[in-house]
Amino acid sequence: MAPFRFRFERLLRVKLIREDEWKQEFARASFALREAEERRDEARRRLSEREAELRAARSEERLPLERVLLLNSYVTRLRRELEELEQEVDAARAKLEEVRAALAEAMKERKVLETLKERHRLAYLEEQNRIEQRELDEVARNVTAKPHEAL
Repeated sequence: MAPFRFRFERLLRVKLIREDEWKQEFARASFALREAEERRDEARRRLSEREAELRAARSEERLPLERVLLLNSYVTRLRRELEELEQEVDAARAKLEEVRAALAEAMKERKVLETLKERHRLAYLEEQNRIEQRELDEVARNVTAKPHEAL
């Protein structure tokens, strides 16, 4: 009996490789998103601390005006930085969703080929069983047709 050969095996291997590449890209995009969220969260923390410091500085009449203006300027810069980081997080999240969709499509394509391969394998086995059964039937006919020659 000849071994089963799937004629689209190379294509299936290409699909598996492509799926692995998308999985790696998904991991990179996930990591980039986590890093962007961490930078954003750190910026939020710094902004919150400086805003609290600015409120305290404004309530103290002893602090020099230059110190209050400097803190105010720094808080404004931190707010702009936070806005930029929010945009970076949004972009990283969008990239992750784009990669997730591509990965899902690659997985679907691979699964279709694997299903096709399994169907072909089952059809091949059925055909091999039919061939074997015909051969057995032929042997049985020969044995029953010529019983004295078999002995």
